[in-house]
Amino acid sequence: MLSLFTFHGSDVRAQLYVRNWESGSLNDTCSGNCPRVTSEIARHGQYSLKSSINRLISPNSFRTELTKPGFPGNFQYRTNYWIGFSTYLPEDWEVPHRFELIAQIHAAPDPGERQRSPVLGIYTGSGRWKIQSRWEKGRADWILDQRIIDDVGRWVDWVIRYRPSWQDDGIMEVWKDGIKVASYLGPNTYEDNVGPYLKIGLYLNWRDRSCCQGTSPLKYIYHDELRIGIGPEFTYQDVAPDRVGR
Repeated sequence: MLSLFTFHGSDVRAQLYVRNWESGSLNDTCSGNCPRVTSEIARHGQYSLKSSINRLISPNSFRTELTKPGFPGNFQYRTNYWIGFSTYLPEDWEVPHRFELIAQIHAAPDPGERQRSPVLGIYTGSGRWKIQSRWEKGRADWILDQRIIDDVGRWVDWVIRYRPSWQDDGIMEVWKDGIKVASYLGPNTYEDNVGPYLKIGLYLNWRDRSCCQGTSPLKYIYHDELRIGIGPEFTYQDVAPDRVGR
């Protein structure tokens, strides 16, 4: 289900987008393979989003994502966004020993420019959680002292505060299960004509289908309770998945 709530703020119209797939259907744009809505597990309610890849037989061996889920557009520069969602990695999750992304904010290159690494990504491929922020002339990494394997088989809640800018007025903060794990003030995106956009799902360095011998060819993850708040009125509490139903 996609819901839109509109509030009237001081300088922009505040909007809260909610995507929790409780309609039981997928009405989003896919990137690579399409995730599917499932009742196998849910953070709240009955349904969640399941993204899976089998590198041997999936039409796309490395990507199953949604593009711009819950929010019909690109992020605007120097605008405040609060993004909340939950992820669930299964108990049989394996370290891929290659990059693995479960959520990203992706740049929109200008015509003629090549694709680049995400301006913000949540990575799992090393076996430890990693947050990475990139911009035109630099990057910052936060490798958490937390093993992925200790978080499998349960919901992990994420909140991101993001004010995209290629100048010094950018804001990027990330919370995991209520604890701030990354924070950076300054440039946090590339200098493109159009702002970046959100993608969720699963993206792996599995372009070579014959790679990774000795590991399972199947990977999957669940996402749920996506909320995007736009405008200065919103706070952590408005999008945090653990606050749903309060």
